[in-house]
Amino acid sequence: MSVMTPVRTPGEQALLDRLATRPPAAADAARTAILASGLPTRRVEAFKWSDLRAALADGLPDPKGEVPSLPQALRALDPLVLTFRADGIGVEGEPPKGVEISVENGAGTGADGLAAALAGALAPKTLLMTVTGAADSRPVVLLRGPGAPLRLACEVKAGGTLTLVEIAGAEGGLSTALIEAQVDSGGTLTRISLQSGGSDAIDLVHASVTLAPGGAYRAAGL
Repeated sequence: MSVMTPVRTPGEQALLDRLATRPPAAADAARTAILASGLPTRRVEAFKWSDLRAALADGLPDPKGEVPSLPQALRALDPLVLTFRADGIGVEGEPPKGVEISVENGAGTGADGLAAALAGALAPKTLLMTVTGAADSRPVVLLRGPGAPLRLACEVKAGGTLTLVEIAGAEGGLSTALIEAQVDSGGTLTRISLQSGGSDAIDLVHASVTLAPGGAYRAAGL
């Protein structure tokens, strides 16, 4: 009896090697998915416009480019700016009123799918954000540089409001982001995503929003 051995691309093997350096609780879901089915192709509905297996067929591309700059129109609003780099998170400014922020070590994720599992596994830290009341008009800006993993767990409580602006840009490399948000009744979350990149850049983003009856979620992307 012959045994079929799955053929892995250099990109799949490189991801498995990287996942092997992460704690099992954070990496097991992504590792299991890649071992079982490989990276998704256009045959997977969620990836019908982006063949991740083909994009990483030759391995993981090196990160290229700089952290995107903050547009002047946003800077005029005096935002809290959180900059995600491959080596950590930078903070500029003070949190808006009613917003509490902390950081914890990454762990497993409750979100479904390979994109969520992979983004969660590659992020060594999780940014925790709790909105306890009506924030002022100042937004929270997430700047993501080339190859930088981002993971955010956000809870908007009753009466809380938050405007979240994500800005990502790279000339090359694999960048990942996992955003898990819970919006309680009477809470409002507005999420704006601005993305740009070169032909060698791969940006893998998964956003999961749990919306309670009476909560509001608005999203726009460019």
